[in-house]
Amino acid sequence: MNKTVGFVVLSMLLTGCSELSEDDRVKREQNFIKVTADGSVYSGSGNYEEDPWDCVYDKSTGLHWEVKGNSPGLRSAENTYTWYDPDVRKNFIGTPNGGSCTVGNCDSSSYVAEVNKNGICGLKNWHLPENVEMGSIVFISRDRNIDPIFRNFFPNTKSADYWTSSTYTFQGSSAWAWDFNLGYDHVDWQKHPKHIRLVSGKVDDEYILEKKNELFGEKPERRE
Repeated sequence: MNKTVGFVVLSMLLTGCSELSEDDRVKREQNFIKVTADGSVYSGSGNYEEDPWDCVYDKSTGLHWEVKGNSPGLRSAENTYTWYDPDVRKNFIGTPNGGSCTVGNCDSSSYVAEVNKNGICGLKNWHLPENVEMGSIVFISRDRNIDPIFRNFFPNTKSADYWTSSTYTFQGSSAWAWDFNLGYDHVDWQKHPKHIRLVSGKVDDEYILEKKNELFGEKPERRE
């Protein structure tokens, strides 16, 4: 099989995230805590437009997640970035400054560095999530749209692809992304601009083994 054709076929083989039962949806909602810019628990009105929050903490994983804004700027939900990491092995470095954003270079490495200059929610160790970490927050309704519960915590989420830090071992210049329109992960070229949602913390292997069927579909393994 031609290498390029093989990659295109592979990119269509999606892991997926099973539809959630009502009980699962409620449990996940109860695990989410809104957090303010200084790291304290949010106590506002819950109306993001009038009284925004900056992060969401997931009690089930111990991860803090970035919340995107709707105004132009560093953390605008509209910004896109190419996948780029100059510290990984040569064939997977990616493409610098190939996205569309309003602050700094529009690639994943530059965005992480810019966010960590000042931090969010009292944290300065933000990074691209691993594939399985991003999978832990994918909420998909029965109609295959983003679940309203998810939007209550993560406003301004795009029904589009979001990069993970996980490269695809068998194809250089590629990485895994999650489609927040259909709720699947897939492989794509690092040069293709996508959205980014940063995470702070790391899901441990024990959690992944325990929750693999519930959270990550049929293929929960970590990818290099």
